[in-house]
Amino acid sequence: MDRTMDRITDVATILAALSALAVAGVVLSGGSTGAAEAPLNPLGAVEEWEEFAEGGHRLGPEQARITIVEFGDYECPFCRLAESDLAEIMRAYSGDVALVYRHLPLRGHDRAYPAARAAECAGDQGNFWAFHSLLYSDDGWLSGDSTVEFLALAERVGVPDMERFQACVENEESVPAIEADKLAAAELGFTGTPSFLVNGQRHRGAAIFDPNTFQRLYESLVDAR
Repeated sequence: MDRTMDRITDVATILAALSALAVAGVVLSGGSTGAAEAPLNPLGAVEEWEEFAEGGHRLGPEQARITIVEFGDYECPFCRLAESDLAEIMRAYSGDVALVYRHLPLRGHDRAYPAARAAECAGDQGNFWAFHSLLYSDDGWLSGDSTVEFLALAERVGVPDMERFQACVENEESVPAIEADKLAAAELGFTGTPSFLVNGQRHRGAAIFDPNTFQRLYESLVDAR
């Protein structure tokens, strides 16, 4: 009988603890009536942020109301998903939003730096954005011989001097532009991808580009100008 009572007591204690955890979870999450809106400036603002938009590759007007600086890794699956969101933002806010892409190839992604190098090699011949888009939309280069795949992508986007491109891709030295981007990311405290600087506000991940969230952010930033 004593053992039975002990077991009943133990079960009751466990159930009470689980119940307390459940209540705590509801309180911490703001209740069960729906998720709260994401904060518009979760990581704090960066003063003189414009200097971070001076490097990298720019798409959109110099005098855009909103400038999005992305730090990305071509091997990062979340960056791949963010690419379509960014393309939609650029279409929806045409003329008002500019995108600056900067490289942040992560450790453990063996093909990320070579892909960034290939993008820079294409950029040397005026084909950065077309090559950049293919790296995210076509994942063939993630398997097999990546150099061969980079050459195929370069042909598809019309890189004019393929011999020059191949020599550039096969050069294993560090690329100054990529190293500068990595230093800029470190200065901002970015260690993962994708990370963004939006008119001086730092964001990790692409949740900010949910249409409703970005609309709120856009309006708040425009009002603050």
